[in-house]
Amino acid sequence: MFSFLQKKNVDEKEIIEIKKKIAKIKKEIIKIIQKNNISYNNTILYSYWHDYKALALALLKKENKKNICIARAHRWDIYFYAHKFPYLPFKKFIIDNLSMTFSISIDGKKEFEKILSKNLDSKIIVSRLGKINNRTPLLKNNTKSITFCSCSSLISVKRVYLIIDILNKLPFKNINWIHFGNGYLLNELKQCAKDKISNINFQFKGIVPNLEILDFYRDNYVDLFINVSESEGIPVSIMEALSAGIPVISTNVGGTNEIVNNDVGFLIKKDFEITEVARIIENYLNSPIENHKIYRENAYNFWKENYTAEKNYTDFVNQILLL
Repeated sequence: MFSFLQKKNVDEKEIIEIKKKIAKIKKEIIKIIQKNNISYNNTILYSYWHDYKALALALLKKENKKNICIARAHRWDIYFYAHKFPYLPFKKFIIDNLSMTFSISIDGKKEFEKILSKNLDSKIIVSRLGKINNRTPLLKNNTKSITFCSCSSLISVKRVYLIIDILNKLPFKNINWIHFGNGYLLNELKQCAKDKISNINFQFKGIVPNLEILDFYRDNYVDLFINVSESEGIPVSIMEALSAGIPVISTNVGGTNEIVNNDVGFLIKKDFEITEVARIIENYLNSPIENHKIYRENAYNFWKENYTAEKNYTDFVNQILLL
């Protein structure tokens, strides 16, 4: 067994709460298995997050080697710096005892190897997420306006206020900016937009179902998708944009450089200069229409080759079946 208090400066109350949650999860899983007379040999226990739920499965696996226990790992459940205390508890125990951890990015796997100071090829598989989008991408702009989209929670880590600062530096007229997503910074960001980009038609759409977002991308020519987060795994919002043939400009954080490259858009530094990003966007928009079409075709094709749900989740299931 191991101590539930492994690190100084970690909130003891939080650890106690984790312990309670783990005990409850274990109890419920065992109850379901016993009630339904389920064979451990034919059962896969899966946590979508690499957190206390994955820890519960790791404990079950340690207690009964017949269990097949797996978990995905994304962003906040990988990167220590994304937390108030730069620490995530029990990572070594979870990785060592799960049948397999599936990281959504190469960067996530490398981060775990850095944390544990060892090669983890036998314990971590990179398994990408994906999106389904059967809509035809819109490659030609039939309007005279410019449209930017962004999609994220309105929280500090997403730094949406920097999008406002970038838009404030653009010299174009007839600009539309649509943001999908909600959060505690909504009212503050609305006021910031009113103060800085009153000449731009901006809309905060709130929480919108994914299918409606994809419909919007199909029906409206979006010139660029913008993401300026200070921390990411691999954003599903970028997968959605690429699936609609929309070029992306994004900060080089987490695994974002695995989905954004020079062919499909523009990768910028995490701590970028506002004027430099505005210049990149201005140069792109002023480039020939044929150049825009090439970027859009590249975006769609890159998604199709690397981030379709049909391919990636079929591969995921096949990897599980080999355990």
